Amino acid sequence: MKPLLEQTQKQAVLEEQASEASALNKAIESYEATLLKSLEGQTLPEAARTALENAMANMATERQALANVESYIGLPSNLFNGLEAKLEADQQEREALIKEREILLEKKALFEKKEESIPDYETVKHVLSELAQFEAEFKNAQTLIKAKSAELEQAQAKHAVLNQRYTNLLTQQSKDTFEQKRSLQVVDHIGKLKETMQGFAKSLIKENIELLQDKITEKFIALTRKEQLISGVHICPTSFSLTLLAQTGEELSPSRLSAGERQLLAIAILWGLSEASGKELPTVIDTPLGRLDGKHRTRLIEGYFPFAANQVLLLSTDEEIMGDYYSKLKPAISREYHISYNEQATTSTISEGYF
Repeated sequence: MKPLLEQTQKQAVLEEQASEASALNKAIESYEATLLKSLEGQTLPEAARTALENAMANMATERQALANVESYIGLPSNLFNGLEAKLEADQQEREALIKEREILLEKKALFEKKEESIPDYETVKHVLSELAQFEAEFKNAQTLIKAKSAELEQAQAKHAVLNQRYTNLLTQQSKDTFEQKRSLQVVDHIGKLKETMQGFAKSLIKENIELLQDKITEKFIALTRKEQLISGVHICPTSFSLTLLAQTGEELSPSRLSAGERQLLAIAILWGLSEASGKELPTVIDTPLGRLDGKHRTRLIEGYFPFAANQVLLLSTDEEIMGDYYSKLKPAISREYHISYNEQATTSTISEGYF
């Protein structure tokens, strides 16, 4: 295909050149005749004149040969520009269509195979008949169930009436004496009251435990400032044991906490109990910063001491709340006292002011 196109394009170029040569041939012949005539009166050597005439004759022969090229294409040569790329694109499209045709033929064969596997009506006729029979039996069964349900409701209503009559007879029999009646009533009321109180107690414990769990979790996260450390705490409603819960919901061993974090957990429990009680009670904290590093001390001073209760008593040593810790806590301090112990008198004295 490609060689044929190249030959066709080459022939079209030759035809264009032949057309141009044919158009220019007459003009060039006239020009050459004029040139030779103008040289007749000149003193031109004969050899030069002969050479010029021969050259003109050769050129005329070449032009005539080019003009005599057979023209059977009749198309401009620029028509073939980009034709090769177009043919390549058409070839790719043809190949894609062939592949698509193969896929469609495979699908057609698959559908024909599935169609062949579908049984005809005569083959499944008895199955359809059985299905219709089963559907009729199912509807009849549903109707029967409704009827039996109605009968059951009537029987249950009758049973309720008879049961009420039986209860009334028992009650009438129990009223033989006033004391017997009173005893039965008291026993009945005590049982109901006991059940009510037990239910109330369980509900109250559950409600308070849930509140306490939320409070302890909130306070521990506020003190540690580590929201990813635990997801919450769980308190057993019977043993009241406390369990830490990791972010995955699994139990977290207290040994996973540092000594400072365990102390903060104890403080969070006391803080949560204080708020959950709903009572404004004073809080006394002895050696508040013992066994804590600087980070945990700062969190207690900034996040706990000023908010632990309406009245907070801090009993510190001379090396606990000093310097920057004292400056941060100072705005929340109402009064300061210094307790001095006299070893000789074995007694302590209290004076205003801090260390």
